[in-house]
This record gives sequence, structure tokens and C-alpha cells, in this order.
Amino acid sequence: MIIDSPHVPPSTPAALELGSLALLTTTITIATTLELSARQFYLVFFYPAQILTPPRTKRTKKVGITGKYGVRYGSSLRRQCKKLEIQQHASYVCPFCGKKTIKRNATGIWDCKSCNKTLAGGAYTLSTSAATTVRSTIRRLRELAEV
Repeated sequence: MIIDSPHVPPSTPAALELGSLALLTTTITIATTLELSARQFYLVFFYPAQILTPPRTKRTKKVGITGKYGVRYGSSLRRQCKKLEIQQHASYVCPFCGKKTIKRNATGIWDCKSCNKTLAGGAYTLSTSAATTVRSTIRRLRELAEV
């Protein structure tokens, strides 16, 4: 804060002290006119972001996406369901364009939003462990047939 005073040059420490003193008296005046308690004044003055932002909603600690089921179906089933739902809503890397834009369209149908390719995969994940085993077996048999 710059003070226009003929007696004190604006860049001296005395001017800075006068500026901070003026700021302090202004804030105290505002606090008294708003009738804030000492604690409220402290919170508003030193933590304005926490006071002005709306309170956040409560979030789940463990259940995550399966919090929508509440107490229904049992904890073990909800835990299994959580694993599957996280897999099915995740984005996967497209083998054609290399971007992480593959999303699940329906059961076993996966679409790339970038290159508009449609792939067949598992119900909840793009590539299942059984499909990986089949691919490796086919590759191994193909190599044996060539030799």
C-alpha cells in the first residue's frame, strides 16, 4: 500500500509500517461494524478461502462407487462389484491409435472415441486373462507350424 504523505517517502520502512497500520485499522473497523467475534475475525482475515467456499459433501472411505447400494447385498458382494465397476468404467489404451480413449459401450463391446474403431473384449475389461492365454497359445502353435 502506498501512502501519499509529504513527510514520509513511500519506499521507506516507516511508510510500509504506516501502510500496514492503516490496513489493520481498516480491517478492525470492518470487523467492529460487522460485529464479528475475535475468532470470526481471525478466521475471515487469515483463512478467507475456507470461509468463502461452500462446505464439501461427505465422501465414502472404502466403498467408493458401490456406495450407491447402501447397506444392501452384503459387504463381500459389494466389494466384488466395486472391482468390476471400476474396470468397466475405466478408459483403456487403443491398440490402433495409442490413445487412452477406449470406453465400454455394451457387454463385450468397446469403442475408441478417437479413431472410432469398435473392439470385442471382455464384459468388464477390454482384454481378459483367458483371451491373453488363447493369443499366446495360438502364437506358440503358429511358430511350431512354421518350423
